[in-house]
Amino acid sequence: MGGTGLFGTAGNLLVAGIEGKPGHLVGGYPEFDGWPRFTTTAHQQMHVDWIRRAVAGGLRLMVALAVNNRLLAKEFGDQDDGDSVQVECQIAALVAFTSAHPDLMEVVGDPLSARRVIRSGRLAVVPGVEVDALGDWVRDGDGTAVEVVAYLTHLVRDLGIRHFFPIHLTNNAFGGCAVYKDLFNAANNYARGDYFEVRDATGDGAQFRLGEDEGLAVDVLRAEGRFAPPDYSATLGGHGNALGLSPLGRTAVSTLGCSRF
Repeated sequence: MGGTGLFGTAGNLLVAGIEGKPGHLVGGYPEFDGWPRFTTTAHQQMHVDWIRRAVAGGLRLMVALAVNNRLLAKEFGDQDDGDSVQVECQIAALVAFTSAHPDLMEVVGDPLSARRVIRSGRLAVVPGVEVDALGDWVRDGDGTAVEVVAYLTHLVRDLGIRHFFPIHLTNNAFGGCAVYKDLFNAANNYARGDYFEVRDATGDGAQFRLGEDEGLAVDVLRAEGRFAPPDYSATLGGHGNALGLSPLGRTAVSTLGCSRF
């Protein structure tokens, strides 16, 4: 069967855990019996013809995110180059892609440009970032306030980033992520070497609890000895991350919210 992974039995099982089934058909043109497809998690993609049809249907604004998860990058290709490298590569690819279809779309960086592109009947594309650790700063103290400001300035001025996730699926130097899936706890352990610390967040409306429905992908990691979190059952109620916004995170948020750009 195609689409089951190329990295041995463990890799195949993890693909099944992520995708929800053991692989998928890979036939492309001219049958298109399995590829590309919009229901995949491990291979997110968007063909230009799909975008063209969406624009024909009225779509005029899209946020295009440079996305990276270090655990998945490692498992599905052994290419954990870090988040900063991925941001540079993906944004360059986004610019090249949009530039190859100027009749259809254009990257924009401000409301006036967006309105101009939209009025022309084309798609305004807003670049963004959604990675584990901006600047590859995994823990509080990995970077300084001066370094954070310099890097965020680079992302805004040089790469044209306008949409930010300072904290994504794992804890990083800016603070703690949302707790809503055990697989992300495994990703946190891969990135930082530790697991989520939780608090009773029932008062905040949280209902999810770690360790109660981990899923096939986490079962695979447990069987391999790569996932051994603490016992979360003693923390009552819905689980929330005990780690809040760090001092470096406050620097990042205040920098992005200022008018210097």
